Amino acid sequence: MGLVPAGCRLTRITAIEKTDTKRYDFPVYPNAESCGIIERVLSAQPAAVRNKYYENRITVCRKNGFSFEIFPPKKTSPIETVYDTLEALQGLHPDFISVTFGAGGSGNGENTLAIARRLKERYGVLPMAHLPCIHYAKAQIDQILEQFQENGIENILALRGDRVEGLTPTTDFDHAADLIRYIRSKTGSFDIAGACYPECHPEAPNMDTDIRHLKEKVDAGASHLISQLFFDNNDFGSYLVEIPLDGIVTGF
Repeated sequence: MGLVPAGCRLTRITAIEKTDTKRYDFPVYPNAESCGIIERVLSAQPAAVRNKYYENRITVCRKNGFSFEIFPPKKTSPIETVYDTLEALQGLHPDFISVTFGAGGSGNGENTLAIARRLKERYGVLPMAHLPCIHYAKAQIDQILEQFQENGIENILALRGDRVEGLTPTTDFDHAADLIRYIRSKTGSFDIAGACYPECHPEAPNMDTDIRHLKEKVDAGASHLISQLFFDNNDFGSYLVEIPLDGIVTGF
């Protein structure tokens, strides 16, 4: 289980799930412990808390890396407008580039697929396709997953997605965990990332509730996590300590 903080320099690691010894390879936050962030948080905790933290995570550091996020052009703009950007970004050799996906009815899901495929086939860059669910029915998700598989897109960031004014949410997926669980029940061919929020999700009443929802994503089958942008490294350090204490085995 790996944690990728948005907007931060990353380190590639292999994290070992203690439950099944399955190995995952993905980028995560660099040298958090050597920077003193985690140790500073742990130093204020009882010994039992510190021991539980260290017991619940195993990591092997490898190399530094980073990623980008691409927004497909609006429907009124040709998809070619983003290709110059892709050309420039691939020269920086990112570990992956994530591609956002339009909310239900926005019509740019095809652009997400086209950009992800171009990243992989033309530039040799690993794509990660966003997939929101709140405005999609299971049949629509099935169609999207089939298109991903046909085009060799193996990495998905599973999201609830924003509520869109004028669109009624479907009843198939209320939360990202529902989508993750559904994808896992259909196929094992995707690597699924979940989103996490070091400064708490804006709709969560408190951090305890938010972390409980995060554990639901992990239990549903998310193999690693990507964080929302945060502005205080201390918040992220505290988050890295809280996650394993709540039974989420994660690599740093």
